Amino acid sequence: MTVASLARLGVALLAGQTALGASFALADTHRQALAAQVEAAGFHETAERRH
Repeated sequence: MTVASLARLGVALLAGQTALGASFALADTHRQALAAQVEAAGFHETAERRH
């Protein structure tokens, strides 16, 4: 492999990691919003367990 090929590969890997990190952050935001909605609705607890 040439230096230019390795550089392009490095850039592609970095871009992929950045996109993956953004995807995880978005999923966490959605999970937090859903938890807040469930808790606000009052359906997060039963006599047997907490959801």
